[in-house]
Amino acid sequence: APEFAKIAGDSKMLDKFADITVRLHTAQQAETNLLSPGAVVERYAKAYKERGMRWLLLRPTTLAAEKPLHEAAVMLNDIKKAIAKEGGWVKSPRPFNEPKTNRIAFVLIGLFAAPFVAYTGARLLSPKLLMPFLVLAALAGAACYVEAARPYVALAAATAAPLLGFQWLTKESGPWWRLYLVVSLVSIVGGLVVAGQLVGLKYMVQAEQFSGIKVAVFLPIIIVGALLADQVFGIKNLFGQPVKWGTLVTGIVFLAAMAFMISRTGNDNPAGVSGLELKLRSMLDFIFSTRPRTKEFAVGHPAMVFGLMLWAKRQELPDLQGWAAMLVTVGAVGQTSVVNTLCHAHSPVQLSLQRIVTGHVVGCIIGLCLWGVAGRFFKVKEDTA
Repeated sequence: APEFAKIAGDSKMLDKFADITVRLHTAQQAETNLLSPGAVVERYAKAYKERGMRWLLLRPTTLAAEKPLHEAAVMLNDIKKAIAKEGGWVKSPRPFNEPKTNRIAFVLIGLFAAPFVAYTGARLLSPKLLMPFLVLAALAGAACYVEAARPYVALAAATAAPLLGFQWLTKESGPWWRLYLVVSLVSIVGGLVVAGQLVGLKYMVQAEQFSGIKVAVFLPIIIVGALLADQVFGIKNLFGQPVKWGTLVTGIVFLAAMAFMISRTGNDNPAGVSGLELKLRSMLDFIFSTRPRTKEFAVGHPAMVFGLMLWAKRQELPDLQGWAAMLVTVGAVGQTSVVNTLCHAHSPVQLSLQRIVTGHVVGCIIGLCLWGVAGRFFKVKEDTA
């Protein structure tokens, strides 16, 4: 079954013969033309290590070489060495085995998620609904004994976890790093609940996938933006104010960015990847053992750090509350992406956690650097207490 490609009848065959399915990865000629030989080798090694590909189809990177067969043989040997370095070996591909799981474990994970899912829903709608929501969430957790219930509990946890962290943030005060740490840990816990529910051979070979990715990624961002806007401006007052050009342009840019993110979210990538992005990914693969996701380290986490620093000083800088709310909303992109990273059931959880931690470290460094520059502009010194 080829990765990133659709074949007529492929899904039915995967569903019926998951136990004898072997996943295949190959780089298209248009992609290899943009990559160096070392980057091509790294790509195949990552496909084996990070996504469990057990069949690698190698195409010649160029047919214009003096000895194309020799160069192909050299690259094949380099890929073999790279896979061996990752702890694997090259031989006849074999399918995965069904992991041994206990149904009670799924129930316990579902029951663990029940309180924070119920609390999040009650905070959004009405505190009076807490007990009914808790009963329903507990019943849903118990229903995880049956495989059909698990994706729904996973979707509820994936959506509720980032929201819970931001709901707490709007009611708390303190140093930015404490707010950031709590929100991030809650998102990771929610992602681990999803990963715990999506265990099985069909998920490993992608015969089944987490179907609620777009909802889990974008619904929390929209709700977080609404919660922060209500706290800063008041929703009723906000809609009663005249629209300014700056607000209009910012809104259009935000909607365009969201539309692009929607097109790029999921296991298949309809928006495609540009040559520049391929080179950037190759560079990140070279620098880090596990490449962090761009939405996290370059967008969400830096915005979150910057926004929380402004948010912590909103009493001193009331005119910047709106910017703080907007930046924290953008920071929600990184938090939902963290949950989404753990929704990729075909990737090992330990690698996903490495990717998440790397993204947090790099993103925080970028955010602190931005604050170091912008803090002078605002004439505000960071409160390290």
